[in-house]
Amino acid sequence: MKSIQIIFKLLLLASSVHSQGVLESYDFFSGSDQFQVTNDNSINGWCFESSIYSIDGYSLQICSNGAVGYSGANGNSAICYFNINATNYSNMTLEFDWRCNGETNLDFGKVFFSVSGTNTNTPIWSELATNLQTGDNSINHAILKLPLIANNKGNLKIGFSFESDSYFNFQPGFVIDNIQLKGFNCVNNYPMSPAQQEPFVTCRDAVDLYNLTVQQLTGFSYRWYRDESQSFFHTGGSYSASRYYNQSYIVTSLNSNGCESRSPHTVVSLMVRSNPSIDLVELAGTTVGNDGAIEIEVSGTLEPYNILWQSVTNDTLAMNTLRIDSLNADLYKVQVTDANSCDSLRFFQVEEGSTIIVPSAFSPNGDGLNDFWVLEGIEQWDDFDISVATMNNRIIHSQKGNLSNRKYIAWDGSNMNTNEPVPDGDYIYVLYSIEKQREYRGIVSIKTK
Repeated sequence: MKSIQIIFKLLLLASSVHSQGVLESYDFFSGSDQFQVTNDNSINGWCFESSIYSIDGYSLQICSNGAVGYSGANGNSAICYFNINATNYSNMTLEFDWRCNGETNLDFGKVFFSVSGTNTNTPIWSELATNLQTGDNSINHAILKLPLIANNKGNLKIGFSFESDSYFNFQPGFVIDNIQLKGFNCVNNYPMSPAQQEPFVTCRDAVDLYNLTVQQLTGFSYRWYRDESQSFFHTGGSYSASRYYNQSYIVTSLNSNGCESRSPHTVVSLMVRSNPSIDLVELAGTTVGNDGAIEIEVSGTLEPYNILWQSVTNDTLAMNTLRIDSLNADLYKVQVTDANSCDSLRFFQVEEGSTIIVPSAFSPNGDGLNDFWVLEGIEQWDDFDISVATMNNRIIHSQKGNLSNRKYIAWDGSNMNTNEPVPDGDYIYVLYSIEKQREYRGIVSIKTK
């Protein structure tokens, strides 16, 4: 361990219980103590000097070979730090003045904290602040909130370092002065942690939020943390969380005296259950109408599954089947709900084939077999025009349909002009749709005997 002698003033206030106090203060005017320094091979270290770069008389400064100023060398300096017993203190802030004449995005000061072992030369450091620089010699004042993990620790360490590129040619590097670590003395006044909550459980949802809560008591406020090493991100007795992934939060109580509840902390968890997976096995479009099909498979969550098939107009078509048949061209939806009441919804478009099957013959003799000329699939067309003519082009049957009246009536073989049956023989037909841009032409034969 490397250490250097510095002059400091220690103010450990025996303040009244529940009031904010200064745990430790360094203004580098009188007294002496040791800041400790992590092992470092750089030519740049730390010194305590009164120089043209100082902030207020003597200051803690980054130095080169013991002289004030930074020498263009590689990377990070050592971390220069002090130890403090913060037992029974919580809700702490670190304040200090600083100056750093660095190049933007290249040279800057950093602040660290550690709560690792009491007498160790290799503390485990976490960043408290970085990018402390202005690019000039201006003096700045920093106020940093210590994270939850620093509360009530007998081995708290606060450290400073400087990082630059190898072309650093500015001064003063990094200078620190007037350090104060403040906190609330909470002897016999720590609030209880919020009442423990059972894990909240919900189904996955990418849009809606879920309201997490703790039991709220009069006179207390509440802080929410993602983990102990970060600052709180939310205050209040409830928090609206995403319903898309599992998550846990630490929630603390804070009383009116600034004291925060201690470990073991209340953990509020949200368990997000997966929704069933709906995979398509077959999607068959129509050929002539009413012959489409959809088949799915379901997996991924707790059985049994409740399956509901509907049209987009919410008409129920089938339940608890993986396949539905005899579908017209349309948009369909299926909702699958598992045993945990988690559900998934998928839509499927059954495409229209627009094919029409035109019989080449029929026998309108009243025997109940092929008595009508049935154009199978014509219901798919929003408009149609049918005409049947003799070989010398005399129209004997005609029918039209459109969006307002597209009811199709199969031809019974009678002459539209006389209502009498037409003679056996061959006839010319034409069937077309303007909207579909489709046309059929051919011969239809009538045989009654």
